[in-house]
Amino acid sequence: MNTPEQSNSIPRELLDRLKIIYQAKVAGLITASFSVPSPLAFRVLGDEGVRALVLEELAEGGFSPEPVPWCSGAFVARGGTRHGLQDTAAWSAGHLFMQSLSSMAAAVALEVEPGHHVLDLCAAPGGKTAMLGLHQGGRGVLLANDRSRKRLASLRSVLAQHGISHAELQNRTGESYGGTHRGCFDRVLVDAPCSGEAMLRQGDTAGCTAWSTRRVRRLATQQARLLTAGLRTLKPGGVLVYATCTYAPEENEGVLEKVLNRIDVPVELESLPTCLPEGHPGLVEWGGATFDSSIQRSLRLVPGGDCTGFFIARWRRA
Repeated sequence: MNTPEQSNSIPRELLDRLKIIYQAKVAGLITASFSVPSPLAFRVLGDEGVRALVLEELAEGGFSPEPVPWCSGAFVARGGTRHGLQDTAAWSAGHLFMQSLSSMAAAVALEVEPGHHVLDLCAAPGGKTAMLGLHQGGRGVLLANDRSRKRLASLRSVLAQHGISHAELQNRTGESYGGTHRGCFDRVLVDAPCSGEAMLRQGDTAGCTAWSTRRVRRLATQQARLLTAGLRTLKPGGVLVYATCTYAPEENEGVLEKVLNRIDVPVELESLPTCLPEGHPGLVEWGGATFDSSIQRSLRLVPGGDCTGFFIARWRRA
């Protein structure tokens, strides 16, 4: 049993696993990230006039916002604090939405276009869903599902803040869509429930206590079911992005390998858009298992710059 002090600390087993997954320098960056706040990234909501006024206010408040070249309307604050950002007039007016760059990257990777029929299988709290809706330009179907009825309230609020009115919200198990919505969507996002290793922080008693390799393995089983269901909902030529905010290979490459071997529709892993932030390719092996070479096309984002830990893979149906 963990002592109170140990329950507030990043599990030693997790730190040891990171040293196997990554080279020492990268593992050190990740370990250091557990003790510091995440980079302050946000999107400005509104037209160019609104954006100019917001950026002027932030600059006067000492935030030094720097645009993100691969995501329109996204910025990283080089000064100021999270609480300071929430005290601005722009925040009160609903013109700011805080979201990690890694989360934005998952939505950008899907390359949604106007008219696409889009499914977000695990949508709450809704930041990525809202981005997908904006990329649709009000054209096409946007089905946002989450199995937690409680989380649908936050999803609805986020969509309203972004002015997304065409989304249909549903409260179902994600696995069920593989049977009810086969071949229905051009784009599917599976931002799967995960162990959230990249979100852990020193002093996070609940998160540090909850982490275990047993939980990682249990989640990987659920993630494989969700990914399989999502792939079945794709139209021919459709694209799915699978994403997690964890480092565990069992929940990332291991899930991809399992689904590649068992899926009953013709799919393949393809390269991600070149505009995304630089990271590390998917692992070729873990725990004595060797993975299909196409899994190296996935992307492991790590701390050390403006990104937080994240895993992104892109699938296409033939």
